[in-house]
Amino acid sequence: MKLSAVTLLALSSGAVSAPVAEPGREVSYHEYKPKPYDPGYGIEKPKPHKPWENYPSQPDKPHYPPPKPHKPEPWHPKPEPHYPPKPHKPKPH
Repeated sequence: MKLSAVTLLALSSGAVSAPVAEPGREVSYHEYKPKPYDPGYGIEKPKPHKPWENYPSQPDKPHYPPPKPHKPEPWHPKPEPHYPPKPHKPKPH
């Protein structure tokens, strides 16, 4: 397998420039800050149950209107064609 000079240079320079920690040496991660533990994080108090009828500001009418009586769709007759169809005339052989 042949590698070009540019590929060899890229591979060797990448390996040399990567920071490597020596064994037994502490590594400082100064940007890492753990958040304090909070067991109630993200949990909100439940809202009190207030059904619609208990709100005094609502009007006295019901929340949903009463159902309307069933009205069938109007029947429309099939429209007649504008031009009457031509009578069928078989073609002679």
